[in-house]
Amino acid sequence: MEKYQDVIRGANQMLQNMPDPIYMMDHHNRILWVNQAFQSMFGFTGEQLYHHDRAFIPEHASDELEEQKIKWSSGGTASGVHSIRYCMDGTRIRVNVHLVPILNDDHSIIAYTVLLKDAVRQEQTEMEADESEEKYRIIAENTTDTIVLVDNNAIVRYVSPSIKSMTGYDVEEYEKMDAFDIIHPEDRDRVRLLHAQAVQTKIPVDVEYRLNHVQGHTIYLETRVKPVLDGNGNVKYVVAVVRDVTERKKAEQFLENILDNVNAAVWSTDKDFNRYTFCSESIEKISGLTRQEIMSNPIRIHDHIHPEDNVVLMGEVKTKLDLGVPVSQTFRFIHVEGETRWGRLIVHPYLNHTGAIERIDGIILDITEKKHSDLALEESEQRYKSLFENNLDGVFSIELNRFYFVNANRSFERITGIRLNRLTDRCFMGLIFDEDHASVYEALHMVKQRREPMDIECRIINSEGEKIVSITFVPIFLFGELNGIHGIVKDITKRKKKRGN
Repeated sequence: MEKYQDVIRGANQMLQNMPDPIYMMDHHNRILWVNQAFQSMFGFTGEQLYHHDRAFIPEHASDELEEQKIKWSSGGTASGVHSIRYCMDGTRIRVNVHLVPILNDDHSIIAYTVLLKDAVRQEQTEMEADESEEKYRIIAENTTDTIVLVDNNAIVRYVSPSIKSMTGYDVEEYEKMDAFDIIHPEDRDRVRLLHAQAVQTKIPVDVEYRLNHVQGHTIYLETRVKPVLDGNGNVKYVVAVVRDVTERKKAEQFLENILDNVNAAVWSTDKDFNRYTFCSESIEKISGLTRQEIMSNPIRIHDHIHPEDNVVLMGEVKTKLDLGVPVSQTFRFIHVEGETRWGRLIVHPYLNHTGAIERIDGIILDITEKKHSDLALEESEQRYKSLFENNLDGVFSIELNRFYFVNANRSFERITGIRLNRLTDRCFMGLIFDEDHASVYEALHMVKQRREPMDIECRIINSEGEKIVSITFVPIFLFGELNGIHGIVKDITKRKKKRGN
C-alpha cells in the first residue's frame, strides 16, 4: 500500500471534490481510494471497499475492465457502458465507465482512475440535446429566412438550405467561403466593418446591403448579426439571420420616385420624437440635410425650422398630437443654403389597441412654389381690388346666363344712382333705356361669341332721369374659359348735350 501513497495523496486534492463518483484501483481491480461523491451515491465507504474487489465489481464487469486495460496498453480508448452492482442493497446501476491509467516516471501503468457517469441520465441528457438540436435544425431548414453561422475570420461554417432559393448558391458552395465574397462590391467593406464591430463590442447590429444573385441580378437583404459567446465570454462565432427585402426595397424606391416628383418626404418616429424609425431619402432634397444625419440626430431638423413656426410646432401642435389628434400645419423651413421655403406638415398619431400613442407618422410637402404663386395671386388680387374699387369710372361685372350683376364699385353707384346693396338679383338690362335694348343685347352677345372687348354708347335710366353713357364690355376668363363680363361705364351726358347744342 505504501507505494501507492504518493499517487493517492496527489489525486486526493483534485478528485475529492469532483461531482461525479470516482475511484482508483490497482492491476488486480482492488479498490485503493474513493471520493466523497462515490460514497454519497453508492453508500460504500472507502474502508468497506479497500482490497475487496469482488465485494464491489461483478465477474463480468471485471472482465470488461480487463479488456479496457488491454485497449489502453495498445493505445486505444478505454470507456464503455456497463451494468454494475454498485449499491449496497444489491441493485444494479447502468453507468458509463471511463478508465484512465495512472503512470509512474517510466510511463508504466501503476494504477487506474475510474470515472463513473450515470448512463441513464447521460443518455436522457443527450437525447434531450438531440431533440433540441433537431428542433433547431427543423426551424433552420424550413424558415424562409436564411441562417448563417460565421466564425471570427468571417468563414461560413453553416448555412440553412434557404440560401439556395434566396441567392442561387448551394449550401455546399457557400459553406467554407468568405461570407462577404457574394456581397455587392459597393457594400462589402461597410458590412465587413459592421461584422467586426459586432465581434468587438459583442452587441448585435442590423445591416442592409445588396447581394449578387447567381443569375446576375441584385437582391436586397436585411440582416441581424448577433455574436454568440463561449463560457469565457469570448465571441465564439456570429449568427446572421438574413431576410430578402427586395420587394420591399422596390416598393420604397417606387414611393421615393413619387415623393421626389411631388417634393414630399415621409417619416415615422416614436411617440416622443426621440428616434426616427423611417425617413424617406426625399427629405434631403427638401431640407438639404442628409437622411443619415436626420436619422441619427432628430433634433437637427428643428434647427432649420423658422423660430416663430417652431414655437407653434413645439407648442399647440405637440399638444394636439399628445392627445392623439391629427394635425395639418404650414411652416417655414430654412434650407441649409439659406433659402426660406414653405412646407405643409401633415401628422397622424398611430394608436394601438389600448388607445395609447404608439408612433407618429407624418409627411412634409414642399409647397414653396405654390406659396409663391399664392402670394403672387394675392398681390395681383389686391392690385385688381384697388383698381376696381378706386377707379373713377364705374366698374361692374355680370354673369353670362341672365346678365345679372355680380359686383360693382362706388363710381358705378354714383353714375347709376343704384345703391350697391341693392344690386343682388338685379339684371343689368334693367338699367338700359328700352329703345337701346337691342343694340346692348347685340354687343353683349358679340363679346360672348368673339371673346373680345367691345364699346357701345347707350342710355340708362337714372333716378335723376335719363343718362347717356359709354360702356366698354370686357370678357372675363377663368382657366381659359369665359366666366363673365366686366363693364366700364362713363357718364358722357354733358359732353353729348354740349355737342348737341
